[in-house]
Amino acid sequence: MLAAPALVREVNKARLPYNVNFFTQLAALEALRERHALEAGVARLVGLRDALFPRLAALPGLRVYPSRANFFLLELEQRDPKTVFEALYRRGILVRDVTSYPRLARCLRVSVGTEEENEALLTVLKENLN
Repeated sequence: MLAAPALVREVNKARLPYNVNFFTQLAALEALRERHALEAGVARLVGLRDALFPRLAALPGLRVYPSRANFFLLELEQRDPKTVFEALYRRGILVRDVTSYPRLARCLRVSVGTEEENEALLTVLKENLN
């Protein structure tokens, strides 16, 4: 919407959370037309997620919460999460700092990546948890 800021504020009051715009809806419909490709990508991601979980869980000082999504919540039991976040960031690994969320003061959220990305994540975590 292109409108005066005051009008946009009023319209936003009625907009549903997680609003999906027209173009996103069209993209979703196209993805559903290619369902076999979509399902193959999902199966690959699930395999990567299932392979990553036990390797993360084996790291000392890290509690990994099981997930059925494409990310994990990591609770750092001894290390400062912001310090680990910065170390990952300096090495080009982007994770979500969720320390400001209620009850997640010691947590980071990491997405499942490619094999190479997951290996890089594990390497930097090992270096920073020891």
